[in-house]
This record gives sequence, C-alpha cells and structure tokens, in this order.
Amino acid sequence: MKTSMQKIILCVSIIFPFCLTIYAEQAEQPKRQLQFVNSDEYVILDPSLKKSIGNEQPKYIAVIKFINIPLRFGGRSSGENINISMMRPVPGLMDRGISINRCIIKDATSTKPLEFMYLQNSRNNEFSFLANTEQQARKYVEAFTKGLDTETDNRIKDLRNQIETYQKIIREGDTVIPKMEADYRDLEEQKNKAYKEYAKANYINDEKVPEINDIEKVEEELSHSLREVDFELIGLNAKTESINKYKLSGTIIDNETLIKLNQILIATDIERAGALARMQAFDAAFKQANQLHSLILKSEKALHDLNIYKNEFKIAPEMVSSFKRELENPAGFYQYVGIEDNKVTIKPVQQD
Repeated sequence: MKTSMQKIILCVSIIFPFCLTIYAEQAEQPKRQLQFVNSDEYVILDPSLKKSIGNEQPKYIAVIKFINIPLRFGGRSSGENINISMMRPVPGLMDRGISINRCIIKDATSTKPLEFMYLQNSRNNEFSFLANTEQQARKYVEAFTKGLDTETDNRIKDLRNQIETYQKIIREGDTVIPKMEADYRDLEEQKNKAYKEYAKANYINDEKVPEINDIEKVEEELSHSLREVDFELIGLNAKTESINKYKLSGTIIDNETLIKLNQILIATDIERAGALARMQAFDAAFKQANQLHSLILKSEKALHDLNIYKNEFKIAPEMVSSFKRELENPAGFYQYVGIEDNKVTIKPVQQD
C-alpha cells in the first residue's frame, strides 16, 4: 500500500525576503529547468503541524532545496509581486527551525492572486509546498521561484538606476553645484529684501530675519485680526441695511427720530471706513509676511538641496565603485538563489 512511512516535519523558519534584487551586468535571471520527480514515499505530518494547518490538510507536498537563501525581516517579506507572512508559531517546533508561512503572489493567468502555504526548514533551506493535487504543487513551486527571480530582477534594476544617477552627478556636478549656489544666493537676497520691506512697514527694528515659527505666529495673528474685522464689517453693514429698510418701510417717522437715525448712519459709515482701513492694513501686512515666509522656506530648501547634492557629489565615485563591485560579484540579497540539482520532489501525504 505505502512503500515507506517517513515522519517528516516540514516547515519554515523565518521568512526570507523576496525583495532581494540588484542589477548586475553579469547577473542574469537563470533559465530554470526544474526537474519534477514524483515519489512514492508517503509523508506523515507531525500532529502539531496538522493541528496548526487546520482544515487545509494537503494531499501532496512539493519539496525543493534552495541554495544561498537569505533570511531577514524576522518572518515577513513583501515585494511588488509577493507578500509572505509567518503564521502562528507551532509550539515545540520553532526551536527546531520550523515554522509555517502563507504566501500571496500575483498570478499572471488570473485576476486573483495565488495564495498557498509552504513550510521551510531553516536549518537546511528545504521548502515544502502544500497542495491538493500534483498539478497544483507544480504551479506553486513555479510561481514561487518565478516570483523570487522577479524580485531579484527588480533589485538589479534599482542598482543600475543608482549607478546611472551617481554617474550623472559625477558628469554634471561641476556645473550643477555653482548654479545651485547662485540660486541660493539669489533667494537669500530676495528674502533679505522682503524682510527689510516688511520690517519698515511694520516698524520693526530687529535686523535679523525671523525664524519660520515666528513668522508663522505673525501670519496666524494677522489672519485672526482679518477675521475679526470681517465680522465687524458684517455687523456694520447689517446695521446700515436695517436702518435704510426702516426708513423706506413707509412708517411715519418724526423729525427727531429721523435725525437720530441719520446720525447713526453717519457714525456707522465712519466706523466702516475705519474697519476697511484696518482690513487693508492687515491684509497688506499678511501678504508681506506670507511672501517672507515663502522666501524663507525656498531659501532653506535650496540650502538643504545644495548640501545634499554636494555630499552626493563627494561620495559618488565611491558609490559607483561599490555598486559595480556588487554587479561584478553579486552575493547575498543581490544574487539569484540556486536550487539544488534543479530538483523538485512531489510526495503524497498520508491521509487520516
């Protein structure tokens, strides 16, 4: 009935990442020729594993042994195409390098992502994919290895882009830096001029340009004053409108009352003129403060960008050399993982 009964605990220790890619001129995506081998050797899952898996008991397991798999992220990995999370640790198995992972990966043949569980033994880098059919087991392995290679491709492209960026800085730095310095000086002049005009208009004797926090407080106070004047004008306009309506309502008004109403209208017009003058003054001061605020921010950003670019220009040759060494001798996260003998063994799982 069963050729051999071997008790196997299959699992995943800490999830390895898929975002491992770095471009290398000499590192090309391997043309994987996976050799799928069907085995008659039944697998008996450990009871604690079966309990952890729950109702998703597999009928087949595809076993593959990777070479130079990096471990990181403490059990989680996510890339553009792959998302992996470690399921709840199985008591008594973690200390043996065993854990269970759930993987969600984009499926080129479907609008829905492919979702499955796999087990990893961190001590020998053996991965085991849980499936209901042999065909499903093959699909999971192929998707997994393809996803791994795709993420490595992405890292390689990213490294190539970084090299090109630093090479551009090396080529253009001697021209770009003087221009950035000139732009910064120009902004500083504009800022200082704007502050002198602002200080003169607001009777400020301090020659030092205020800090961002201080100018923001001024803007807030002016904005508050503008709102107060606006509310005052609304009240004055309402008073004028109400008196005019009363005068035109046809109500008989004696001379004494009419004189008083006209006096109120005149006083209201005077108040309105004063409020409008205050509003114009507050508005002009706010615009000056806002312009100064904008120039301070632009000047600070220009200086920040200049310092960053200078530093990038300084380290660019070293970075290019370092990245090129990675390209010429890819290792770790920048190396395509190998598969021992390109072999995948599909084994049946003993059913209860």
